[in-house]
Amino acid sequence: QRSGLADLNTLAFLQRVRPQARRPDGSYDGDRIDREIAALPRDFSPGARFEYSNSNYFVLGTVVEHVTHQPLGQFLAANVFGPLGMTRTAFATNAAAGDVAVGYRVDEKNTLYRAYPWDLAWLGGAGAMTSTVEDLGRWNVALFTHRILQPASLAQMWNGINGGGNQGSYAMGWIEDALGSHRYLWHNGEVGGFHALNVIFPGNDLAFAVLTNNQDAKPEYLIPGIASLYFPVSGLDRILPHSGVVLIEASAAVAIGALAIAIVAIVTLKRFILAAVPLAALALVAGFF
Repeated sequence: QRSGLADLNTLAFLQRVRPQARRPDGSYDGDRIDREIAALPRDFSPGARFEYSNSNYFVLGTVVEHVTHQPLGQFLAANVFGPLGMTRTAFATNAAAGDVAVGYRVDEKNTLYRAYPWDLAWLGGAGAMTSTVEDLGRWNVALFTHRILQPASLAQMWNGINGGGNQGSYAMGWIEDALGSHRYLWHNGEVGGFHALNVIFPGNDLAFAVLTNNQDAKPEYLIPGIASLYFPVSGLDRILPHSGVVLIEASAAVAIGALAIAIVAIVTLKRFILAAVPLAALALVAGFF
């Protein structure tokens, strides 16, 4: 997130590029979208600072497609979802509409209303996956047990670079933070009435995924409370992550060691959209290429 690429999810970009890049089957020409992103003025010189942009993960998704000679969804299904038993996880148009929860937002009067549903195929590597807390638990367990990445690759992926100011340290798809002496990594995302959050405490064998179909929920505030179920957390540590980064918010479940346990979660069998939690693609880039 230090490339300077302008974000593709602006109204002007969507109105101009999306109709031109859409194929008859409902998919999108990722290479064409990449060229359009490259033609936009840079927000800053590469490496100058940290600034989150969905374009970075979209471009990363097309890089994976070129290296593997497969659509990103097919590659993830064959190399991640299938081997890990993530049977409720799908990518873009592979998601059955009737199997996805309904997304909501809250207006200024605190009234809940149904959010506009995004076209998942457009989101690409930046957030086209749908999943459940159980499947995210399987993903987290696979990271701890090195089924996807070897220890050296995992350490590289989790090594944060200081973003300056209140941005904390940003690793490869993870924000580096701490509760007292307990280091942890997290990332969140939102789109179309959904929020997703994934949190890992490497030194405590603790991880939890939080999903909600209320885009305006703020589940990062749950991080200290959930962690306090497993080790002491006191004072202001119970309130907010130290980095102060709230890229986007999300809401609930827990993976502990080799177990995935749903907590505080919305009781549903439906899947949630995992916008901006592109850990699988990043892990594959770090570990396979």
